[in-house]
Amino acid sequence: MLLDTKTTLAYYVLTSLTLAVLLLVAFRGRFTPSLRLWLACLGSQALGWFFISLQDLPFPWLTTGAGPVMVSLSYSFLIYAVMTFYGCKARRHWPLWPVPLSIAAVVVWHNDASLRQMAINLIFAIQLSSGAVFIISRRDPHRGLRWLMGTSALVACVLLFIRVLYLAEHRDSIPGLLQPSLFQSLTFSIGFVLRLVFTVGFLLLIEVHRYDELTWLAARDSLTGVYNRRTFIELAEAELARSARYKLPVALLLIDLDHFKQINDTHGHQAGDLVLKQFPEVAERCMRSHDFLGRYGGEEFCVLAPDTDAEGAATLAERLRQGLAEHTLQLPDGRSVHVSASIGVACRRGDGNTSLDELLSAADSALYRAKDGGRNRVVVDGPA
Repeated sequence: MLLDTKTTLAYYVLTSLTLAVLLLVAFRGRFTPSLRLWLACLGSQALGWFFISLQDLPFPWLTTGAGPVMVSLSYSFLIYAVMTFYGCKARRHWPLWPVPLSIAAVVVWHNDASLRQMAINLIFAIQLSSGAVFIISRRDPHRGLRWLMGTSALVACVLLFIRVLYLAEHRDSIPGLLQPSLFQSLTFSIGFVLRLVFTVGFLLLIEVHRYDELTWLAARDSLTGVYNRRTFIELAEAELARSARYKLPVALLLIDLDHFKQINDTHGHQAGDLVLKQFPEVAERCMRSHDFLGRYGGEEFCVLAPDTDAEGAATLAERLRQGLAEHTLQLPDGRSVHVSASIGVACRRGDGNTSLDELLSAADSALYRAKDGGRNRVVVDGPA
C-alpha cells in the first residue's frame, strides 16, 4: 500500500507547527537565540511544505517557486540555530547562500520539472550535509546525541542524492510530486522520520546542556568559579578514600590572602571581589593538572594535592605563594595592588588514616602559625 504523498506533506506541515507550539510552551520565558532560529526553521519549513502541497491548485509560483525556496530557507535557519547553540559565528552569512541558489534554480528551470527538482534536491543535500558535518565535529560530552543528529542528516543527504540520480535516469517519466508511487512514498516517509529524529535530538541537546550548566553552577563558587566548599569537601573525601585504597600520600593546602580586609577598606568591595576572582587564575598556573582548588570561605582557599608527600606539598605551596607575590592584580580604576598569601600545609602518608576533618584542622593550625609568624609564608604541619 502506497502512502498518499499529499497526506505525508500534511504530516510534514502539522508536525512542524506542533513542534513549534511545543517549543513556545516548553521554553516560555527562557528563549535563547538558537531556539528562536529553530522556531524560524520550523515555521518556514511548515510554510514551504504547505506551498508545495498546493500543486493541484492553479498557483505554480507557490508550489514550484516559493515552496522549495522556503524549505531551503528553513535549512539555513537550522544551520544557524546549531551554530548559534555552539557559540560559532557564520562568516559572511554562508548558511544563507543556498537560498538565492534555490531562487535561481526555480527561475531558470521553471519550465523543466526534472532539472528544477534535481537542482533543488542537490541544494537541500548540500545544506543538510553542512549541518551534519558541523554538528558531528563539535566537542562536548554528548557525542551520542550529536552523532544521532548528524547521522540522520547524512542519511537524508544520501536519500536526496539518490533522488537526484533517479530523476536524472527517468527524466522523461517523472511522476508528479503528489502522484502516488513507491519512490515518492519511500522518500517522503523516510524523510519524515529523519526530520523528527533531528529535531528531537536538538531539543534533547539543549536540555542536557542546560542540565550540565546547572550542575556546573551548583558545584562552583559564584564569584570565583572554583569549586565551592561543599563540592570541594565531597571531592576531597573521594580522593582520600582513593589514596587510602592505593596507599598513596595526599596533601591539603589552606590559603589565606593576607590583609584582605585592608584591600576592601582602602579600595572598596569591588576591588576585593576582583582580587578574589584573579587569585584562581594565578593559582591554576602554579598547580598541576590533577590538583583541585576550592573556595573554603571568605578570602580562604583550599588545594587538595593527590599523590603528594610533605616535600612535594611544600614545593607546591611555595610556588603558589611566590606566584601570587610576584603577580600584579589590576583594579577596576586602573590602579594595581600586590597581594601575598599565608599557606598552611597538612599531609597524610600513604599508610596514614587521617580523616579530612583532621587534615583541615592540621592545615588550619599551620596556617595560623604562618600568619602569626609574619604572613606571606608557608608552614608545613608534620605528616600524619
